[in-house]
Amino acid sequence: MRRIILNNVAKIKIIIADNSFLIREGLRSIINAHTELKLVGEAEKAEHLAEKILLHRPHVLVIDYTSLYFSIDDIPPIHQKFPEVNILAITSPQNKIIISKSIENGVISHLLKDCGKEEIIEAIYSTAKGQ
Repeated sequence: MRRIILNNVAKIKIIIADNSFLIREGLRSIINAHTELKLVGEAEKAEHLAEKILLHRPHVLVIDYTSLYFSIDDIPPIHQKFPEVNILAITSPQNKIIISKSIENGVISHLLKDCGKEEIIEAIYSTAKGQ
């Protein structure tokens, strides 16, 4: 894995937003295995997300807007209130209309939940850079 410098930031700070314990645990494990990444918070419900972002000021928000306590409509207020936070969506397969809407709403990158570990890490780095 190549090293990516993000505006002299020592570690890329990440918040995970997903209601599933297993998904959060899996992402936590992947993130914690990389010294340049730092998990700073998790949200199980949309109502806690803005508070977590305000408290931890992450570079990247990893969200499943299709999980039980989140929706695609949670993205615009987060994007408007915290434009410096780049959003990576990791969801089950969605139709093109939903994916297009998520990108219009502020999602920078989009992966499917059946992606591999290296895809997740590369997506986090790319999303942190706004790509």
